[in-house]
Amino acid sequence: MSVVFEQTSYGVRCTIVDPLTYEDAVEWLKETCRLAQAYRDKQVRFGQLMDLRGRSGRPQPEQQKLIAESMRFVRECGLTRSAVVVQDPVFALKIKQSAFETGMYEWERYLSAASTPDWERKAIAWIEKGIDPDI
Repeated sequence: MSVVFEQTSYGVRCTIVDPLTYEDAVEWLKETCRLAQAYRDKQVRFGQLMDLRGRSGRPQPEQQKLIAESMRFVRECGLTRSAVVVQDPVFALKIKQSAFETGMYEWERYLSAASTPDWERKAIAWIEKGIDPDI
């Protein structure tokens, strides 16, 4: 499968690589919701790091719907902050612009591994401490 989940001190790290089929995306959604529900059941807030460096391009429209559904659910379950890491700086800028339009920028940050060598440290500082990597 092209999706790997890892439990961390801050919550969940999810790595997604190509190719990502629609079936993989559905499984990702199910596991994301299962993990988020477990945090909700424990009444524990959590963060997430989405490592998409192994992905090329934007999600397909049907995958985008699953992502939107997932993000809504994890926020309801106690997600505090999220960081998304992509390889391409142009793609990072595009999804950041979209985040401003949809209101997601309040709690989610987007980093490019190509233009931010210390992306992992910055992503975790955002998730754990709210240190904005954009400042």
